[in-house]
Amino acid sequence: MPKSQTDARTDRSRATDGITIALTVLTGAFTLVWDETATLGDTQVELVSRVSRLEVEVTGLRREVTDLREEMRQLGDLIRAREALGTEAQ
Repeated sequence: MPKSQTDARTDRSRATDGITIALTVLTGAFTLVWDETATLGDTQVELVSRVSRLEVEVTGLRREVTDLREEMRQLGDLIRAREALGTEAQ
């Protein structure tokens, strides 16, 4: 076989090897990106779930604070009424 044909086959072989390596690298990169995208999706679902739970807890705390404010107002009214009675007794 003449040298030029051998060189041509070697060049094609190298080109094929280069393409194979490039495709392998691209496949690996795509796989990594795909895995990270899936991980990010899972993380997003977890974060949304946590935010939802926090919203429920905050809503409950707001209700409790509202009740506490009402109780404090009533206690303040009782203290003022007691002080008024003490002042009248003097």
